[in-house]
Amino acid sequence: MFPTFCILFYLQMTQIFFLSDSCFPNLIATANRELESLSKWFLVNRLSINLTKSNFILFCTPKMKYDVAIANIKINHFSLEQVQFAKFLGVYIYEHLSWYKHIQVTSSKISKTNGILNKLHRSLPTFIILQLYNSLILPYLTYCNCVWSTGSENKFKSLISCQK
Repeated sequence: MFPTFCILFYLQMTQIFFLSDSCFPNLIATANRELESLSKWFLVNRLSINLTKSNFILFCTPKMKYDVAIANIKINHFSLEQVQFAKFLGVYIYEHLSWYKHIQVTSSKISKTNGILNKLHRSLPTFIILQLYNSLILPYLTYCNCVWSTGSENKFKSLISCQK
């Protein structure tokens, strides 16, 4: 099996399409052709794209090397920004398909809520604290966890300590 490069486009913060190819220059050429066709379709249908809110992610393994200068994706002669991660349906997707960014953001949100609960736990009954935990912390741990919870236990140390 050949290593594959994949591109996911976000135009105006909406996921548009996904392309893949084992040859990086072919992938870039295909992406630019498809974006040109998409731009013509938008023009014919009197729609516009906010290009400042548009970007793309190039998925590949950390060991795969590519020439960043070749990764010039354009639409209407405007170069799209390449990003390392994007939020999709509340889950942060990272370019190497590890979930470190999602775990980092989730841990940060849980830590802030834990600080508040820590100050309240002496003045409120236990069942109220438990209800607050179930409504403010547990949803972060359970939302789409079948997607992002794959991996080694080492990656989840920050989440486990926040949850405890």
